[in-house]
Amino acid sequence: ALQGAYLFGGRDTMAATGLTYSEYARRGFFELVAVAVLAGGTIVALERLARERSRALIAAAIALTALTAVVLVSAVLRLGLYQEAYGWTELRLYVLATIVLLAAVLAALVVALLADRVRWMGHVVVVAGLVVGLGLNLIGPARFITEQNVARALDPSQVPVHGQSGIDTIYAISLGDDRIPALVRVLPALDPMEAAFLRDELRFRLMQLRTDAGLGAWQAWNMGREGARHALEEA
Repeated sequence: ALQGAYLFGGRDTMAATGLTYSEYARRGFFELVAVAVLAGGTIVALERLARERSRALIAAAIALTALTAVVLVSAVLRLGLYQEAYGWTELRLYVLATIVLLAAVLAALVVALLADRVRWMGHVVVVAGLVVGLGLNLIGPARFITEQNVARALDPSQVPVHGQSGIDTIYAISLGDDRIPALVRVLPALDPMEAAFLRDELRFRLMQLRTDAGLGAWQAWNMGREGARHALEEA
């Protein structure tokens, strides 16, 4: 209870402690990982060492899992503050995916405790990791990140007063072909110098897509590259 103000204080906590958005979010994430490992390891060890699975043991293990979930919620809120202020990056998206994975594992752990199947948790972690990884591939990190940041640039009302609007073109061009349709849409809203720089990069990429035989071969076809080619040719 005493940790509540620190865990959920948000901008008030940052103001009181002098933490930046990134420091507050990173601390939240690494605290979550540390707590999850310690709590999960403790529960699995007790399951193996206990002579009998008493109701008190199961209740205590579930309570520990629930308290770990409190730290998880805090990490989500901190990451949300960071993302709200500065937009998305690959790292922030992967941190969110890791938090989703931990949430799924915590939920599965409660079920395993009730069903006396804690010994299967190793399998659950592997399967949950594969599902989250597949989900990321279906979302398309580069496309998702660019679309979200472009939406912030086109509609500054999405950015809070304390936040940073606009789009980091240097970072955006490093994300791959999935980013290109969204970047084409944002060109009219950019500063003239940024727009000129981005147009040059996009023209260069279009030239590569037209002239590079390796990129044009059927074996190299993918949806992201085809979408980029179509967007660039229509721009």
